[in-house]
Parts: sequence; structure tokens; C-alpha cells
Amino acid sequence: STEELGFIEIEDVYTAAKHLQTVKEAPASISVVTDEDINQYGYRTLTDAVNNVRGFYTYSDRNYDYIGVRGFARLGDYGNRVLQLVDGHSMNDNVYGSFFLGHGFGVDMNLIKKIEFIRGPGASLYGSNAVFGAVNVITKKGKDINGLYTKVEGGSYNTYSGTVAYGRQFGEKMDLLISAGYINGKGQDLYYPEFAFSTYSAGWARDCDEEKAGKFFMKASYGEFTILANAVSRRKNVPTAAYETLF
Repeated sequence: STEELGFIEIEDVYTAAKHLQTVKEAPASISVVTDEDINQYGYRTLTDAVNNVRGFYTYSDRNYDYIGVRGFARLGDYGNRVLQLVDGHSMNDNVYGSFFLGHGFGVDMNLIKKIEFIRGPGASLYGSNAVFGAVNVITKKGKDINGLYTKVEGGSYNTYSGTVAYGRQFGEKMDLLISAGYINGKGQDLYYPEFAFSTYSAGWARDCDEEKAGKFFMKASYGEFTILANAVSRRKNVPTAAYETLF
């Protein structure tokens, strides 16, 4: 209702100026996706969250997912014109500067407290990756999990996944969050008319779209000192005859 709008809490953001301030005070166009939004809308990956933020979008070539902003996403850029941060630390690929999406992103969505989307160039603060904007994924603390958390899912195309996380606060200063997850999906059988006259498959790519990924995340804090560890291993079968491979 109109009355309730007057009492909505205004989010604090960090990414726009590298210090906490309200969205109203920050010198940028900002959108914030909270953990409540993630639960309410059922975002399974970071790709889902990006696609539902104004001005941001993604596309896929069945190798990777790529990010675009306000109509800019030149093929071959690998999403390297948007800065990706996890708790303020740059996560873009060291070789191509790629922005990680889908199951190539190493943080489970249930471990995310909020995501700050900052539009506009941020090179003066963050360097050349922030040409079109910055996306800062802020993770939860162990006290937010407060115990053992498990999740098992099944989906279309023989897709199965599982996550185990443990988080707890010890005393007033120490906090620990640790998580591991795995996903395995067979993928789709795809038909490509361009290869319809192929000797072997008549244009069908069968059992060629499989994806597997394993993730590990740890966040340990003592007072003002924090250690963050994140690893992901992903294998993707490519069904499109990319890189001049045989179809």
C-alpha cells in the first residue's frame, strides 16, 4: 500500500564509492538483489539474477554465459567490460577478464546476502574491467547460516545437484562459513539445420550438452581480519562444433 511504501528500508551499498552509504546518497544508478529476492524468485544461478535486473542481460553460446549492459555486449569480449566482485575482491578471469556466470561462478546462491549492481563506468575506482559497471556479490556470514544446511535438487534433462554448508559464530570475534556443492546435468539433444546433411548425425547433437561443476567456498573471520577462499571446477561438453571441431 501507499502507507507501507513510506516505511521500506533503504539499502546501504558499498560498491559505488568504496564506503557504506544509502542508495539515495550513492553517486550512481544502483539496483540491489537481496537474499529475500533470491528465495522469492527462485534464482538458481547468478545468470538468473542478472537477467532480472534493469539494463543487464546475458546470452549463451552453450560454452559459457556472457553479460551485457544496456545493449553493449560485443561478441568476443567474454563479458570483460563488467567488473565482478565477491565481498569487494575482483573475481574476473586473469587471462580474458571474463565475468563468471552460470555454474562457472563459484558461490552458491544460498550463500549470497545481497548483490549490488552499479551502472556506469567505474574505472577511476576499480580499473579497466569496470567500463560499463560493477557487480558486487556480498556473501553471508556463518552466523547467518547458524548450523548445518543441506540442499538436494533435481531438474529437467537429468540434472541433479547438491550443496552442504556449515556456518557458525564462535564467541564475539570468530565466524566461520564453509560450503561445497556439485551439479551434473545431461543437457539437451539439439537439432541444427546447418548440419542436416551430416553423414553421421543428420543434424542432431545427442548427448553432447553435458555439464558438471564442483564448488568450494570458505569465509573465516576473526575481528576485522577475514580469509576468503573460493574454487570451482567446471566441465562442459560443447554441442555446436565450435573451434572448427567436427560436428
